[in-house]
Amino acid sequence: MCSDQVLLRDAVVAVVLADSSQQLLAIPGADSITNARFPGDPDGELCMQQQVVLVRLQLASLLPAALPSVTPSG
Repeated sequence: MCSDQVLLRDAVVAVVLADSSQQLLAIPGADSITNARFPGDPDGELCMQQQVVLVRLQLASLLPAALPSVTPSG
């Protein structure tokens, strides 16, 4: 997954890592990622996390149009 460009997924992963290490945001599903099993569909899991993070940060306008919408909670 080497790339010469920073992608949206890279930013989402950075937010999840910051949240996990500093617990700055309440991102559902990222509570104990170190004890979780590897997802059966990692790409689908990444899309779900991307949606949750961007909606939670009120940046849903950055979501690709092809993804189904996620409603904000909390």
